[in-house]
Amino acid sequence: MVLAALIGVAVGAAVLIVMGGGPAAVQRLFLSNRPPKMHFSDGAKVDTDCAMPPSASELPVTERTDLDAVPECADAKACACTKGYEQYVERLDAQKTPRVDLDAELADTSPQIYDPDVDHFANDELRAALIAAAHLDDLLEEDRVVVTTVRMGADQAACERGLTLRHPNLGEMRAVLRVPHAGKAPYPAVLLLHGHTETAEQMMDRVGDALVGAGFVVLAPQLRALCADGNENKIARALLLRGQSLVGVHAAEVVAWTRVMRHWSIVDDERIGAAGHSAGASTLNLAVRIDPSIRALVTDTTSTYRERNDGDLLSTTMSPAIHPYHRLINEFSTLPIPVLPVPYGQFDHELVVDFFHAVLHVGTTTVPISDG
Repeated sequence: MVLAALIGVAVGAAVLIVMGGGPAAVQRLFLSNRPPKMHFSDGAKVDTDCAMPPSASELPVTERTDLDAVPECADAKACACTKGYEQYVERLDAQKTPRVDLDAELADTSPQIYDPDVDHFANDELRAALIAAAHLDDLLEEDRVVVTTVRMGADQAACERGLTLRHPNLGEMRAVLRVPHAGKAPYPAVLLLHGHTETAEQMMDRVGDALVGAGFVVLAPQLRALCADGNENKIARALLLRGQSLVGVHAAEVVAWTRVMRHWSIVDDERIGAAGHSAGASTLNLAVRIDPSIRALVTDTTSTYRERNDGDLLSTTMSPAIHPYHRLINEFSTLPIPVLPVPYGQFDHELVVDFFHAVLHVGTTTVPISDG
């Protein structure tokens, strides 16, 4: 369902279409991008009370604060932060997970491809098919996760926390959380996911600070093994050999983070959106198909889930098991949530903020997740 067609005439013509369920939105197109605000860690620190109120949630999330903790991922880009994945591979081997003939799967040039015009999956059916194909059942179980605040401070716009999340299968991952001073809890919230060779902080700069300034809680996780290098190739291959994929694992990490967001009393769990760039967008395009807690999506690319990086290295988005479903995944009109596709890398602040204001702030994204 088309929500709005946006045509820009001021600085070159451009067309963006918002698709999916939800209310119509009035949009302003391609206004000047506002420069990001400086994070407190860059020197704009102010004194304020940034305590998080206790949560009454029954979700399996344990919260801690340890400002002396040293996160496992010292590398800001987490390029070589593969310990958690290596331990997960060892666990799969201990469970005698069958190996697949990866060379044959990668060489297959004519796999069955599902066509959204012919193969009509209900949303629940597609979700089940993707979880089965990517072998995500165990990773999506609601086992207890531990979230630790390892740094804390504030600037003029928001309180900021550096977080780690300890996943029972996937080890430690980190994220940046910003909570606006303005407004009142529970806030609408947006999860941001960066692309290759980037950091969570860069994604916060790209669009997160604009969302915080507009009254959204923003969480930006750091994806591991996403540097288009030998580490990414190694982990991607190890997972594929065992019937899984790095993009599937990253999607499961998104599910873990949205569970934490739903646990926090400062977040309205009916108003959680997501925005992704490049590989982060491809991950979220998959994640929204399996995570019904995400109620709106901004994405700047699609994937065939057969990509390689330079030098013929395997990419996170290489998954012969998910590839047959890529046209169904990328057909945003079948999602029960509103979607805003944007040009690659162009997260116009005014456009993105207006979109999330329209579909999250007014609380109108509480739509049936299942269509039977």
